[in-house]
Amino acid sequence: MTHLTSILHEDEIKTLSHHAIKNEKFGYDISYTNLKKETIYIKVKATTAALFNNFLITANELSAAKEFGNQYKIYLVNNVTTTDVKIEIIENIFARLNEQSYMSTPMSFKIEKVK
Repeated sequence: MTHLTSILHEDEIKTLSHHAIKNEKFGYDISYTNLKKETIYIKVKATTAALFNNFLITANELSAAKEFGNQYKIYLVNNVTTTDVKIEIIENIFARLNEQSYMSTPMSFKIEKVK
């Protein structure tokens, strides 16, 4: 949120909503409306490491990425416990998966007993 308030236009800042802090589980953590009147959806992934070699994404997050396309961004935040924080932005991860510039690997399944 601090980063966004430092780079966005004041009209965009007025529309910022921090869904994660409200425990809203929409598949993204932050949203705002840009100057083109498009809603931008941001999923934040953070690590204390210097870089991301990979990251996990939930089915809910992937569904939101598919639904919102170019308006869905993943912010990879490195070095979160230092003063040398770096942010890499991945735009439209769903399209990038389809064009194979990124790949996904299924990692887990939810198993439930059938009544």
